[in-house]
This record gives sequence, C-alpha cells and structure tokens, in this order.
Amino acid sequence: MEAEDHPMTEFQGTRAGVLLLFATTGYEVQEFVQAAQHLGVDTVLGSNRCHILPDPWQDGAIPLRFERPHEAAQRLLDYAQTRPVNAVLPIGDAPVLTAALTQQALGLPHNAPQAAAASRNKLLLRQALRDAGLRGPWFACFPMQMDPQTCQHEVPYPCVLKPLALSASRG
Repeated sequence: MEAEDHPMTEFQGTRAGVLLLFATTGYEVQEFVQAAQHLGVDTVLGSNRCHILPDPWQDGAIPLRFERPHEAAQRLLDYAQTRPVNAVLPIGDAPVLTAALTQQALGLPHNAPQAAAASRNKLLLRQALRDAGLRGPWFACFPMQMDPQTCQHEVPYPCVLKPLALSASRG
C-alpha cells in the first residue's frame, strides 16, 4: 500500500500530524519517525532538550520540560493552534503526563492524567490500586533523608526498597 493511500494519511480532511514526545536520554525516536514517514504521517518532535540553544540537533523539535507537565502541555497546545495535531505519542515514561494533559485539552483519545501520573510514580500507583480495592503487598513511603534506624521497627522483614520513579534499577 502506498503512503498516500494509507488510511492514516488523512484525518478529517487534513494530513495527519503526530507529536512524538521523547526524553533525550530515552529510546531512539528515529524508528518512530521512519514508521510515520512510511505511513505518510507528518511528525513533529517534542523533547526535554536545551530550551536556550536554538535547535541544537537541527531536527525542529519543540523544547519541553517534562518535569513541568502543565507548562509543557501548554507549549504543545500553543503549537496546535498553528497546525493540526491528530495524535500525541509519548515515547518512554518521562513525557506520559505531558502527553495525557495535551491529549485531554485537544479532545483526543487519552489516558486520564491521574493514571499517567500513577504510571510514573510507584507510591501513587500502589495507592490507586489499594483505593480500587485490589490486593497488593504492604507498602509505606519514607523520606530519603530519614535515618533507617528510626523506622526499623515499622518495616517488617523481608522488605523491598524502591525509588518512587524510574525503572530497570535506575532509581
């Protein structure tokens, strides 16, 4: 099937535009761009790269701060005022909340922002699962600055210590 004949090429009479959001330390975005090109879908990149230097990688990416998801989403909404956006695809976990907020504001299919936030924070996820009545292991949250000796009687052994964010032992 030719790209111009593909059903994703047109959306409501306008060429499809997809915002690909990715962290500069995350997965390689090139495969996603190539797949979109094969389908005849226009892509625009959004990344948490330097917002001071003008386009340091010469790829036209919108500089975003995923640690400020509301601000980043507003920047994408400003962009969407000038060009149709039919989808927002976060690549990796850093941009998921920004994507959910942007999709919600644009009226696109999306995950609830609360669910996106919980997918990135183990404590929020455990609390959401517990509040939904699902069974799960006992958990507690302690500040990093806390002396482990002060909570040793509160935590049963064996136990697993996990950071709130990141995965694959990167926390």
